[in-house]
Amino acid sequence: MKKFLLFLFTLLVFCFMTGCGERKMSDEEIFLKVSGLYKNFRLAYERGDKQKAEMYLMELLNHHTEFENDEDPRLKLLYYLANQRMGILQYMSEKYSQSIPYFEKALQYNLDDVDAADYDQDDILNEKLMMQIGLASVHDKLGNFGKRDFYLNLAEKRIKLLESREERYSEYILEHFFFYYTVKSQILQSAGKHQDALNALLKLKELFKYETANVDSLYPFVIQRFGKYYYRRHEYKEALKYFKEVFDMLVNNHEFPTTSYIYAMKILLLDKAYPEALFLSEKALNMAKQKSGFFPNKRSEALLFLGIGKIYNAMNEKEKADHYKTLAGNLYSLQALEERWSMRK
Repeated sequence: MKKFLLFLFTLLVFCFMTGCGERKMSDEEIFLKVSGLYKNFRLAYERGDKQKAEMYLMELLNHHTEFENDEDPRLKLLYYLANQRMGILQYMSEKYSQSIPYFEKALQYNLDDVDAADYDQDDILNEKLMMQIGLASVHDKLGNFGKRDFYLNLAEKRIKLLESREERYSEYILEHFFFYYTVKSQILQSAGKHQDALNALLKLKELFKYETANVDSLYPFVIQRFGKYYYRRHEYKEALKYFKEVFDMLVNNHEFPTTSYIYAMKILLLDKAYPEALFLSEKALNMAKQKSGFFPNKRSEALLFLGIGKIYNAMNEKEKADHYKTLAGNLYSLQALEERWSMRK
C-alpha cells in the first residue's frame, strides 16, 4: 500500500548524482565530498538506517556555508533537497519545532534556473506545497496561529490550482489533497469549527470519488480521518463505524490497520463489547497466520497482542491476559506500546 507516510519519503526524484561530480571548480574536492555524503544518505535511508541517514544529511548541510554564494543551479537544488529531506525526517519523528528551520530554508530557494531535465518545476512547486502544509501543521501544534494561517493560505492557492486541473484525480495529486485537507480539518476542529472541519473531510472524500475501490490508494486513510473526527467529538458510535470500515477494508486486503484497530478496541472496551472486540482481533490474528507480511513491523504485531491482552484483562481472565501481554513484550517495549495505545486523539 502506498501509505501517506511512504509518500512523504519518496516524493523526491533525485537526479543530482548523474553528472554533478563532473563540475570543474576550485572547490571541486569539497563538492565531491558533499556529493558523496548525499549518496551515503540515500543508501542509508534505503537500508532503513534512519540514524545514519540523518547523520550524513547533517554533515552535508554543515558544508553549506562553503557554497553560500555559489549560484550553480545544481548546488542550489542539492541544498534545497537536503533541507527539505531533513525537515521531513524531523516532522515524521514528531520533532516538529526542529523541522521548521529546514522547511523554511528549503522554501527560500529560488530554483527557477534549474534545468527542467534535472528537476521539473511543477514538481518543485508541489514539494513546496507539502512543506507549506507541514509548516501550517507544525505552527498549529506549537500555538503559532499567525504563522499557521500564513502557510495554510499559501498552500490553499496551490491547492485551488491543482483542483482545476484535469489530472486532479491522479494518485500523485490526490496525495497533496489528502495532506492539505486532513491538516486543514484538524486545525479547524482544534479551533472549535467542527462543521467546517467536517466539510473539509467531505471535500476530500469527494476528490477521492474515483479511488474508493482502490485499497492501494490513500482512500482507507480518508475514511479513518472521519473516525478520528468523531472520536475527538466523543461521538464514539459514529467513530466506530468508520474505524470498522477501515479495519475490514485493510484486513481483507491482507494488511493490519494498526491505528483503526487501536481506536476500535478503545471504543469497544469502553462499551464493554468484549465479544465484538475479540472477534475483530481474532480475525486479524487469523489473517496474519495465513498471509506473511500482514504486519508492517513488529510493533504492529505487538499492538495486536497487547489489544487482545487488554480484552481478556477487562474480562477478568488474567491468565490469558498475561499470556498475550508477554507475547507483546517479547516483540516490543511494553512501555512504548502503552504510549502508542494512549496516543493523542
